[in-house]
Amino acid sequence: RALGDQIHLQLQLDSSLPHARIDPAHVEDMLMILTMHACHAMPEGGTLTIRTLRVESELSGLNAARGPYVALEVTDTGGELSAEALARAFEPTFSGKGRAVVDLAHVWRMANDAGGTAEVEPAPARGSTFRVTLPATLSH
Repeated sequence: RALGDQIHLQLQLDSSLPHARIDPAHVEDMLMILTMHACHAMPEGGTLTIRTLRVESELSGLNAARGPYVALEVTDTGGELSAEALARAFEPTFSGKGRAVVDLAHVWRMANDAGGTAEVEPAPARGSTFRVTLPATLSH
């Protein structure tokens, strides 16, 4: 309901993923912020895709260590982000002119504090994908 009638929600959730080492309330906060950002990017409607997946590679962040990770991706079909917005999306003082920014710096901080990372990738002429990658626990 919160998405409205013009936004189609698509879920691609991998139920076999291990748990992430992060407070579940932080995951909820991140998901809410990224979803709100995606909705603001699609005032005329579009598709919001939420995807979870396993990542088996090294991260380049300060807290990153080799090991299994899980990722949460939120993709919208809104307009393209500018090069400046892509480079500065997670800065606390960046306003993201032309596209609403709902405290993306908070998403980055929560991911980083958990030993993970947050990043954004453009989807030319189709919107953006925000990806939060977090360390996985050894057990489900």
